[in-house]
Amino acid sequence: MAVLAATLSADLTQRKAAEDYLTQFSYAKGHVVGLMQVAVAAQAELPMRQAASIQFKTLVGKGWDPRGEASARQGLTPVHFPAQLEHFVWDRGCA
Repeated sequence: MAVLAATLSADLTQRKAAEDYLTQFSYAKGHVVGLMQVAVAAQAELPMRQAASIQFKTLVGKGWDPRGEASARQGLTPVHFPAQLEHFVWDRGCA
């Protein structure tokens, strides 16, 4: 959560370091699901939810490959979104 908070920092150096850190782990297993969980967590503070939502949107926008085809660039495929996430989204009325 501290990394997400740092992405909202007014300090350019701190913000850039946080964004670089998140980029480094963008395609790690569970990263996308973790961002979504923070984004919809009622107990999380609004700035953290907003930061997680922005990171999620950016990651999906840059890397979504719904066909799951191998490509020269690394991308997100349906394997990054386990079946549990579908239920997670539907159970919270987000879909």
